[in-house]
Amino acid sequence: KAFDEFSKQENVYEKLTSAIAPSIWELDDLKKGVLCQMLGGCSHSLSLQNEDDERENEADNDDDVRGNRKRGEINVLMCGDPGTSKSQLLSFVHKTASRGIYTSGKGSSAVGLTASVVRDPDTKDLVLESGALVLSDKGVCCIDEFDKMNDTTRAVLHE
Repeated sequence: KAFDEFSKQENVYEKLTSAIAPSIWELDDLKKGVLCQMLGGCSHSLSLQNEDDERENEADNDDDVRGNRKRGEINVLMCGDPGTSKSQLLSFVHKTASRGIYTSGKGSSAVGLTASVVRDPDTKDLVLESGALVLSDKGVCCIDEFDKMNDTTRAVLHE
């Protein structure tokens, strides 16, 4: 009920933007981009056939034949001079997001971002340990100091 009442107010977008990292002044455009990322976009399934063809072949079609999926996730890259509150904004986002992970590019490795095999101290068995990207699936992964990440680690993000 409270959400419905809030949604009917004027300037909802501006009010939500001002609630993002309120201790950081200005940077409204950046805050709007981060807000859109946190709220997410809409996924779409794009049909490759018209409706008549789809009805004829409905019984033997799978998802790959009927259409493609368009991702709704929004990615944000913040670039700027030192001291312009980028790290503070990332810190706010990862603490506020329901599935937020924060990592530094300087100390990150390809293994740390994806997954690693480690030995369980209790059972001595090998187990798979999730990395930052896996843990933040359907959430927000904040990577600070991206420029200090080595090329091999950066390449993992494209796979």
